Amino acid sequence: MNKFFFISIIFITSLTSISHSQDIDKSKFIFLPSGLSFMPLRAGIDEPRMGLLYYASTRNMKIDIGNSFDILKFNFSQNEEVTLGAEFMAYAYVTNYLKYRLQIDAIDGFFGGYIIYSKKDKNGRWIGRFRYIHHSAHLVDGHWDRKTNSWLDNITPSVFGNNYGEFLLVRQSSFFNYSWRLYGGMSMSTGKKTGYKILDRF
Repeated sequence: MNKFFFISIIFITSLTSISHSQDIDKSKFIFLPSGLSFMPLRAGIDEPRMGLLYYASTRNMKIDIGNSFDILKFNFSQNEEVTLGAEFMAYAYVTNYLKYRLQIDAIDGFFGGYIIYSKKDKNGRWIGRFRYIHHSAHLVDGHWDRKTNSWLDNITPSVFGNNYGEFLLVRQSSFFNYSWRLYGGMSMSTGKKTGYKILDRF
């Protein structure tokens, strides 16, 4: 994560030096632009979203809370731009509820940032998105037995954390008055920590 922010700072500094050297209009730098330069993918399991899924047979629920927002945008021209942003999301598994109280079994948390490059041509638009995300899993309610002062069923939780990068290339165009997108990409884990470890109860 530190490497990502270091690269982002260098990238912003480079753009700033270019703008001064070429006397680019300052209005081309937009801090906290409105809207999103790229909408999160609906089918992506690690994309920020808001929602609730209820399982009637077990009364369990899956709650998704997340958001992404553009922080800084630089317009090279009317057809070319670069955007820096951040995002976070949490997926909670609810095993029971009573009125306004929820028993949350576990939470998967994601947070990170992205760089998006977009260029428009006469036939459509090219979009490239690079993300760097930290993912970790956390137990919340119902896993610690106060009577025995031990983990439930004497099962020690497993620590999990993962950092990964993702690159996505998109071709957007129109065909017979229909808009379509072609996606392609890859992701790579840069460091995963998992395994059994004695956890202290705080």
